[in-house]
Amino acid sequence: MTITKQAELDGLKEIDRIVADTMRAMANSMEPGMTAWERGELANRTPSRSARAMTP
Repeated sequence: MTITKQAELDGLKEIDRIVADTMRAMANSMEPGMTAWERGELANRTPSRSARAMTP
């Protein structure tokens, strides 16, 4: 991937923030014995998955 415009870099930085927020929220909420399905449900409930965050 080649980034040629500041807007592209800014977009990637925003995506990085969303991913980091999601991973942090999941890590803080995980418990021993959780199933893969439960972890997936947890990811779907994090604030980073809002429509605002997913809008380009």
